[in-house]
Amino acid sequence: REPFPNVVSLGDLRPAEVDRLRTRGLQTVSRGEVAALLLAGGQGTRLGTSAPKGCYDIGLPSGKSLFQYHCEKLLKVRQLAAAHAGLDVSAVRLKLLVMTSDATDAETRAFFKERSYFGLGEEGVRFFAQGMLPCLTKEGKLLLADIAKYEVKLHEAESPLALRGEAREKAAK
Repeated sequence: REPFPNVVSLGDLRPAEVDRLRTRGLQTVSRGEVAALLLAGGQGTRLGTSAPKGCYDIGLPSGKSLFQYHCEKLLKVRQLAAAHAGLDVSAVRLKLLVMTSDATDAETRAFFKERSYFGLGEEGVRFFAQGMLPCLTKEGKLLLADIAKYEVKLHEAESPLALRGEAREKAAK
């Protein structure tokens, strides 16, 4: 079963409906009512690097990183929305929200800064680190990466994941 059964492909719609949806999308962007979200918490270990995956050269002929590729797509959407609304492109705000992790946050921020935020401007990019929750077994016991060491970090005082028994005692220490 598909995870999102109500998703419709543009290829399945009549051209008039595609045009209507495109117009609505460009109007929404031109009014600054949306933002783009980039999930960038993973490291590229399977790609043979410890750098964030978005920094990696994935072999495009241009040599662009994934981060640059996505930022340039946003710049183009801003241009299209501005042209559609008859605005100067500088009047169109389309913020990029970049979710990092503890492992990727500092390097991702530095990568963007060193590259002048790929034309989006510092004010056009907002970084935030995803929180971490402990991993538990089905029985509620804390899974440890190393028997002598564990780390528990919670988003809030009230976690959506209820710790039980030994796990609660270890998390409280």
